[in-house]
Amino acid sequence: MIGIIASFGPARASNIFYPKILQSQRIYFGGFIEFGELYILIQIVANYFIKYIIAFYAFVIIYKNMFNKRPFAYYFISFVIFIASYAVSKNTIIFFSLLNFYSYLSFIGFIVIPFLTFTLLFLRGGKYDKNLPNT
Repeated sequence: MIGIIASFGPARASNIFYPKILQSQRIYFGGFIEFGELYILIQIVANYFIKYIIAFYAFVIIYKNMFNKRPFAYYFISFVIFIASYAVSKNTIIFFSLLNFYSYLSFIGFIVIPFLTFTLLFLRGGKYDKNLPNT
């Protein structure tokens, strides 16, 4: 993120959807590396693929009883995710509107819910298990 702000400045960096691609074009125009766009596209796809594998593996660990009884559940869930991602990415306008919704969902999941959880724990008196080691 700091490299993007350093390359474009804060005003321009906040308005770019895929800043790494524009950064690679700047490198290409400078004559240093050819095919900078291809490298960045491969990097973006690989990052999304790694995120999918990690999230799916966490899902499998959490619901391992369901996967032990139904061996084809892996394929079914992957197929449903593929169909949903294809439907979302088919239209760019819908895709970016859902990305805006995702930012609100992430805000709720990472900021609001932990804040409420720790506030309720604090108000409740901070009761915890006495057998846990004190850190």
